[in-house]
Amino acid sequence: MANAAFLSYSRTRGVFAGVDLTGDVVNQNQDDTRTYYGKDLSSETILTGGVPVPQSARHFVRTVSGLFHAAAKNK
Repeated sequence: MANAAFLSYSRTRGVFAGVDLTGDVVNQNQDDTRTYYGKDLSSETILTGGVPVPQSARHFVRTVSGLFHAAAKNK
């Protein structure tokens, strides 16, 4: 259920990472990246802060970051 909600939210907000949450594979969709950022960017550049987080993605990024940090605390 969470996967469906994540996919639905990310698709409607224009952000999609193409992440397989089983941890096996992470793929970047270059066409979507180009459409969203207006140029080709590597996932590394995006994920390491090489470009500013677009306004339309800030809520999404804050939410995912919060979940990531909460999970790390519970390890």
